[in-house]
Amino acid sequence: MQTNFKRQLKPKKFAILITYCGDGYFGIQRNKGVPTIEEEILTAFYKSGAITKECYDRPQAAAFQKASRTDKGVSAVRQILSCKLPPNFCELIPQINEFLPQKIRVVAAKKATQHFDSKRYCDGRTYSYMMPSYALCPPEEFVTESYRIKPEIIKKFNEILEFYNGTHNFHNFTSQKLPTDPSSMRYIVSVICGQPFIKDGIEFIIVEVKGQSFMMHQIRKMIGLAIAIMRGLTTEE
Repeated sequence: MQTNFKRQLKPKKFAILITYCGDGYFGIQRNKGVPTIEEEILTAFYKSGAITKECYDRPQAAAFQKASRTDKGVSAVRQILSCKLPPNFCELIPQINEFLPQKIRVVAAKKATQHFDSKRYCDGRTYSYMMPSYALCPPEEFVTESYRIKPEIIKKFNEILEFYNGTHNFHNFTSQKLPTDPSSMRYIVSVICGQPFIKDGIEFIIVEVKGQSFMMHQIRKMIGLAIAIMRGLTTEE
């Protein structure tokens, strides 16, 4: 790997807005041996001369941080990074995007205070979970691509999703967490299913989940349980 890095003025802390399609990646978190969003970003930073080899190998040396994590295959319309970078970093963005695959883009960047940390300063995160509307049908009901959901079903689904609102112990919605672990307590602002829309002849719905923070697999398991209740595979209790 080559870089045109040159000694410049003292690095400045930046807030960086990125967007990416997670298809084909094992999440955002750097993980040796598998493709990740973070690895692509750091590689592009290094190749463009925005960071040194030391910072590429040890991102913490440049105070590299991300506002949230995404799991395997999950995309982000907006994701904020923070990192110590050259004062002229904004001028490097076009070059950085040339080194990045089309699925990942650096959208913009802005100088921040030296103590800014995108993870620590983030007070809320929003995730969207899209699925075909027929996912809420009972197993015995035969459905085709022409299926269209009824308003009362969406209403019932939202009533179930509403149970998640507030502060709860979500140890059952992740892995390797005990009920007594304080970090299992999470605050959910809202979970709402929006109106259906049609894409390529199939009707879809989107569940928007807003909260302070989430644990690994938490959102998938929250949605999965709500679907199971709707399909009659388990009860609300």
